[in-house]
Amino acid sequence: MNFVNASNLRRAKSFTAVLIAIVMVLGVMLTSVPYVKAEAPYNLAQGRIVYASSSYGGSSADTVVDGDSSTRWESEWGVDPQWVYVDLGTVANIQGFHIEWEGAYATAYQLQVSNDELNWSTVYSTTAGDGGTDDITLSSPVNAKYARIYCTQRILPAFGYS
Repeated sequence: MNFVNASNLRRAKSFTAVLIAIVMVLGVMLTSVPYVKAEAPYNLAQGRIVYASSSYGGSSADTVVDGDSSTRWESEWGVDPQWVYVDLGTVANIQGFHIEWEGAYATAYQLQVSNDELNWSTVYSTTAGDGGTDDITLSSPVNAKYARIYCTQRILPAFGYS
């Protein structure tokens, strides 16, 4: 038995042509939406996975990116260097770093990026850290999957970094 007749075939072809036209119009409309740039910097690290060279007490590495200024990461005391890094989940365009130091800050540190967690490139370095809040804008944005702060000298020699 054959249920296809000329009338049904014409209707199917007409329906397919209309459907294709609708999809094409929607495609043009969707690709014509203008790009809107965010006004404020976007925190790529918030809520991501974090790794650290050490931690002290209950001050674990995940507190670095929890968005709560009342929590903190604290490294092991009296040991240099120490580091903490975040896995951004995918390669991202990094334009800068925002660091909020506690009283146990680094006077010397490097900001580094990587795509493989083995080879790190320094994008900023200082030996004159003064604590407080550091907002560092990179002179050239970089694309990387991982971002790390590598601390080499503490303001309080008997303590850690925080």
